[in-house]
Parts: sequence; structure tokens; C-alpha cells
Amino acid sequence: MVAPLQREETHRVVRKYKKFKDYFFRLNMVTEQLDKLHFGHERMQPLLDFMIGILGNGLNFGGSSLDESYQYDSEIVNYSNSQLKSHSIWMIVKTKIPQIQLSKIISDLGEFDTNDEPLKMYARRGQCFTTTKFVTVLSSDEVRVIPDIKIKKEPGCTDPDGEYTFTDGCGNISIELGKLVNEKLGLYLCTAYQIRLGGAKGTLVCKPSLG
Repeated sequence: MVAPLQREETHRVVRKYKKFKDYFFRLNMVTEQLDKLHFGHERMQPLLDFMIGILGNGLNFGGSSLDESYQYDSEIVNYSNSQLKSHSIWMIVKTKIPQIQLSKIISDLGEFDTNDEPLKMYARRGQCFTTTKFVTVLSSDEVRVIPDIKIKKEPGCTDPDGEYTFTDGCGNISIELGKLVNEKLGLYLCTAYQIRLGGAKGTLVCKPSLG
């Protein structure tokens, strides 16, 4: 089934490769009524196998048995956690353009621990595919990373880390930068923001003492 084109909220990766944005697409796996699929019955097994095949081998579309001139192959790039829950994934059409080879796109996202299990690795990459609205570019001297609070565990604890790490809480943002966010997004007197920055995600609140 082919539906009319519709605007799609972008994310960091599509914005980075906006010159080649037509090669990216989001595949959403739904029923004929456009509802989310459920797999509680054995009759759904063939469909589930088909979806697993797409995850492993990509998707072929276009062309026909008589004319393969407009036949394309695609492969999975990644997905965010929310997109995975709605059975959708971001894919890219295979091409010989060097700037948008899958290996280059992944390497440009940042450094990922190759020892991570596959699901954890995809989750880390997935932060780059979270739907966001661009506000501004920050230089390295405009960002300060605050170390996590760590407290040593009780004596005799056999845990190899030997300490508790507390990562919850909010970061800070200057009033000036907060005003810029409000202007860009059409907000009024907002002082707290959920952000994505360089692979990190969290909440920032305005702090008057920041320059």
C-alpha cells in the first residue's frame, strides 16, 4: 500500500547528511489498518519471519522481473528505543556514494565499545536517531561535563566496582541559552528542557549564575 508523502521529524543523522536525505527512509511495520502488529498467535509466525528477514538482509523494492533498472536494495542503519517499540527502523538505500556508506555513517556517530552486546550497542547508537528539533551548535568550551557522584560501598562488599554511581538528576543551562531555545521552539517562559547532546540525553534547568 502506498500512502501520500508526509513530513517526518528529523534527527541528528538525517540533519548531518541532509544533502543525501532522499536516501534515508523510516520503515514502519503495521497492519493493513495501520495499527501496531501483535504476535500472540502462531499464525503470525510467517510475518514475524519476514520481519526478521528484513532485519538481517535489508529490503528490496522497486523494479520488476522484466525491468530491474529501478530496483533498489536497502539496509538497516539503526533505530531509537521508541521507534523499536512502534516497530519502525531507519534504513538507507545502498549506493556507491562514499559519504553515505553504512560503515562511515556508523563511525561518524561516535566511539562505541565493540565489546558491548549487540542490543546494548544498538541502544547506544539509537540515541542519535531520537526525534529532535535542532536549536544550535555548541563549541567544546561551551559545554562542561560534571562527573557522576560516586560513594564507596560498605566494607566487605564483594562487588567488583566497589562503589555506587548516581547518574540521576538535572544538568544546568544558562539563561541566555535558555532564551535561545525558547525562541527557536516557540516556547514561553520555559526553564527546563529535555535535550540530546553529543550522544548524551537528559534534562537541563536554567541556572542564573551561569554566564
